[in-house]
Amino acid sequence: DGQIKITDFGIAMALNATQLTQTNSVMGSVHYLPPEQASGKRCTTKSDIYSMGIIFYELLSGSLPFKGDNAVEIALKHMRDPLPSLREENSAIPQSIENIIRRATAKNPKNRYENAKEMHEDLLRALDDDRINEEPVKYKYPEHDEVKKPKPVPKKEDEEDDDVDREDTGDIVSKVDDEDRNDRRNKKVIIILSIIFILLVLGVLFVALILPKFLNKKAVTVPDCTGLKVSVCEKKLLDKGFEVATKIKSVESEDIKKNRVVKTEPGKGRRIKYGSKVTIYKSSGEETFKIEDYTGQNYNSVKATLEAKYELIVTIEKKTPSDDKKYDKDEIIGQSLSAGSEVKKGDKITLYIPNVVETLPNFVGEGWSLVDAQNFCNEHNITVTVEEQEYDGAPGIIVGQSRKAGSDLENVSSIILKVSIARKQVQPTPEPDQSGGDSGNNGGNNSGNNTNNQNQTP
Repeated sequence: DGQIKITDFGIAMALNATQLTQTNSVMGSVHYLPPEQASGKRCTTKSDIYSMGIIFYELLSGSLPFKGDNAVEIALKHMRDPLPSLREENSAIPQSIENIIRRATAKNPKNRYENAKEMHEDLLRALDDDRINEEPVKYKYPEHDEVKKPKPVPKKEDEEDDDVDREDTGDIVSKVDDEDRNDRRNKKVIIILSIIFILLVLGVLFVALILPKFLNKKAVTVPDCTGLKVSVCEKKLLDKGFEVATKIKSVESEDIKKNRVVKTEPGKGRRIKYGSKVTIYKSSGEETFKIEDYTGQNYNSVKATLEAKYELIVTIEKKTPSDDKKYDKDEIIGQSLSAGSEVKKGDKITLYIPNVVETLPNFVGEGWSLVDAQNFCNEHNITVTVEEQEYDGAPGIIVGQSRKAGSDLENVSSIILKVSIARKQVQPTPEPDQSGGDSGNNGGNNSGNNTNNQNQTP
C-alpha cells in the first residue's frame, strides 16, 4: 500500500567468527564496529554515524574498508588503521562525498557529526557546484588519544636506589592493583545482579498487571458510515479506536452516491475488539452499459440476454416492415433505443419484429408427405389427427384435410389429415345349383351343342 514500516527484529545469537560476543550477547557485526565499541567504551549516537559511514563506503566502493582473518584483527583495524581513500579507487567520486564519509568514520567521535540530522544536511549540499571540489577534510581533534605517561615520583633523599628495594616496591604495587581489580570486578557483578533482579521484578509486574489490560481489549461497536464521505468515516472510526485499512475498496451501488461510503467490513453495529482493523467500501456509482444494434438477430436470444445479464425490461411488438424485404417471423427489424444508448438495471427497451401472417398450406396434392405435414404442425403447435380413407391411387398419400388451406395459423389449433389406403376387393356371388329334368335337358342341350361345335370348321 506504499506505507513504510520500520520493524526491530532484535539481535540474534552470533555463531560466526566475524561477530563479537560477550556473555552470549551480540555487540554488533565487526565489519561496522566503531572504534570506541571495539575498545570497550560506551556507545553513543555517534557510534551509529560511524557504522552508517562504513555502509556508505561499502555502497560506493562495493567492498568493506577493513577485512581480516578473524574478528579481533578486523576490530583492531577499525581502531588504528585509516580509512582507505575512495577517490584513489574511483576518481569520479566528488571530494565532498569522500569528506562526508571520512567525517562520519573518524576514529575520534569528536571529529564526527554531532547527530544524523547534521550529516543529512551535509548530504543535501554535497553536490552543490561550490562543494564538489572542496579541500579534503581536516580533523579538529587528534584521531588517536595520546597515552599519558605517569609522572615520575621524585625520590626521597634517604631512599636507597638498589635493586632489592625496587623489587619489593613492585611487589607491593602489584598486590594493591590485584586487590583493586578484584574489588572493581565484585562491584560490577553486584551491579549486574541488581539490574537483573530489578528487571525480573518489573517483568513480573508487567505480566501480572499491565499485560492483561492490553490482551483483554474492550469490545467497541462499529459506527454506521453509510452515505458519508470517506474522510468523515475514517475520522469516525479512528475516534472509536479502530484501525482503518489503508486500501479503500470500491463496489457498485444504486442507492449511494459515487465516492460515498456504502459499507464497512466488519459491518455497522458489530461489536469487535478495540483497535481492530476496519475496511471501508465506497460507491463506484450505478453500473451502466451501452445498447448494441440488435436488428437482424433472433429476438428470443436477444431478449433472454438482456433480461438475464443486464436485468432490463424487454417487450416485443409486431410492426409492419416499411419495405418489401422478406423477413423471418422472429427477426428483429427495429428497437426503441438506438445503438450506443446507456442504460442501467430496470430500464425498458422494446424490440420490434415483422408482422408476418403465416397461413396453413395445402397438404393435398402439393408434394407433402405425412411426415412433413406432421412436422410442420408440431412446429406451429397444431394437433394432428390421422384418418384413413380408401383411395384408388397409391396408399400413404394425403388426400384430404379438415382445415382450409390459407387459414391463419394463429387460429388453427388442430387438424385432421386423411391418408389414402387401398380399396377392398369385392368377391362375386356364386349361382344356385338346378336339379331334376332340368338337369337332363341341360345334358341333352350340352350334348347337342357339343355336336354342333364339332361340325363347325375351325
